[in-house]
Amino acid sequence: MGFKRSVCGKFLLAYVFITTGMAVNVLQLMTSPLGWLGLRHQKREIVAKLTYLHWILIPAIAQWWSDIEVSVTSHPDDAAKFGKENAIVLLNHKCQLDWVITWVVANCFGVMQQIKAVAKKSLMYIPIVGWAFWFNDFVLIRRNLEADRPIFKKSFELFSSITSKFWLLTFLEGTRFTTEKHRLGVKYALENGLEPLKHHLVPRTKGFALMTQGLRDTVPAVYDATLCFRDQQNPTLVDYVSGGSYHADIIIRRIPMECIPADELACSEFVHNVFKEKDDFVEFHQKNNAFPINTTILEGYVTKKLHKSRIAFYVGLAWSFLQIVPLLYFILLGLFTGTWLQIIFTVTIIATIFVTMNLILDSGTAKSSYGADSAKTK
Repeated sequence: MGFKRSVCGKFLLAYVFITTGMAVNVLQLMTSPLGWLGLRHQKREIVAKLTYLHWILIPAIAQWWSDIEVSVTSHPDDAAKFGKENAIVLLNHKCQLDWVITWVVANCFGVMQQIKAVAKKSLMYIPIVGWAFWFNDFVLIRRNLEADRPIFKKSFELFSSITSKFWLLTFLEGTRFTTEKHRLGVKYALENGLEPLKHHLVPRTKGFALMTQGLRDTVPAVYDATLCFRDQQNPTLVDYVSGGSYHADIIIRRIPMECIPADELACSEFVHNVFKEKDDFVEFHQKNNAFPINTTILEGYVTKKLHKSRIAFYVGLAWSFLQIVPLLYFILLGLFTGTWLQIIFTVTIIATIFVTMNLILDSGTAKSSYGADSAKTK
């Protein structure tokens, strides 16, 4: 644990993740001519495989470096369909590791390379991570529904042509939970005749209605996913790269698309009811470190702990060898030869890695104008 939390340990971890991401981004960029030649399907398949080679490091770090355990609660009949059908995944947004745990679960069910998500367009400018979002056809929006409608429409057309199974992730709260944002959410709920939520922000329902309308023929189900960490822990990305040990529980309920109202107002009511149930799940979990299985609403549900991914371990080990050995070579060569060029090159690499790592970690900090534009986006 001491090495993991040391500057050297964090640097080497960041170095492998960032240099691998840069290499994959370059290879993905090189697939662009395939799109110009009309081979868009082939281009997407290659990009997805390249994405897997980088994103597999996320569960590798979580499960083998940080020793994060993940348990999934679901109905066996639903679990049998995970990874075998397209799905909109409706997530809560409680902490910085929501994304990480989702990647671990998606890797378990074989869809990590085909994860899509609705995300802020500004994320596209984050080195490595944002570029990967762009290459993988994430729905990058401005959070202005009228301006975003053409973006959604274009994405829906694209998703309808994808032959591999994908998960489209969406955080309807729009931003991560904080005490101040929750206060604003409660105020908005009371002013608009809604029941205030205790553990979530008021969901933005219009975008979800747009998604379910536009993807009704492409996506057979919505997965309502609620994530909690045991002992009410709230780990950060810094904890993640520092090797912190945590246990995440996620409950996934499969809701057939035909059960989602097509009418916008009815769909809005449906979403608010789902979030009330999410609130109850979180409340129960905080008191019991588990979800309320074998109750009326969760009859027949079971909880299973995911196995550590051996493929993630071996791929992570291979990338570490390929990236760290050349770095050590240049550092040792610089120490023994002492040329200014080699010293400057080594210092530049180290500085670039630290700057990029801080940009990525800073992107996990909750930043939003939540509450200022509620009337326009809810």
